[in-house]
Amino acid sequence: MIWSDLYQHILPHVPGCPEPLVEDEVRRTAIQFCRETHLWEEELLSVYPVHGVARYQLNLPEETEVLSLASAVQRKDKNKDGTALWPSINVFGLLHFDPPLDPDEGPVEIRAILRPSRSSGGVPDRIGLDYDRALIHGAIASLQSIPGRDWSNPQMVAWHTTKYTDAVTEAWVRRATGHTEKPLRVTPQPF
Repeated sequence: MIWSDLYQHILPHVPGCPEPLVEDEVRRTAIQFCRETHLWEEELLSVYPVHGVARYQLNLPEETEVLSLASAVQRKDKNKDGTALWPSINVFGLLHFDPPLDPDEGPVEIRAILRPSRSSGGVPDRIGLDYDRALIHGAIASLQSIPGRDWSNPQMVAWHTTKYTDAVTEAWVRRATGHTEKPLRVTPQPF
């Protein structure tokens, strides 16, 4: 989903607001939403260790930055458990292993939590289509809170902020429940 897909839902609430400003606010809202929910998790290309090398650059999807590492597992055989690793990582996907990895132990499978970059043009449809209301309400709240503009509307900022916050909570719950719609049940276990 690209940012302009949301303009038709935002512009009626902020009449006269320039589209470049709307785009910036939608992008900022998406970055904040991903940071608050950790919803955008991707499996990245595996890292193949080289003797004596401690730093590796990940191949990130275009227009993304890394928020955190979800997992890094080194294993020789995909059918067996591997060794969990916790290297340091920066927003640009530079991993640092201390001590350096042993190539004989196999590649390192990486899962990372991502967010859009400050120059991104959109988010994957699975996020944009499921949480478009969050992005819309967050952007509207931000734009309406700008004082002294024709589209300023401080009375509605709290309402749009609440709608955005509700969507963040929903995203957390959906992620925690494995994105299932089924009721979760707990079976009591004897001690």
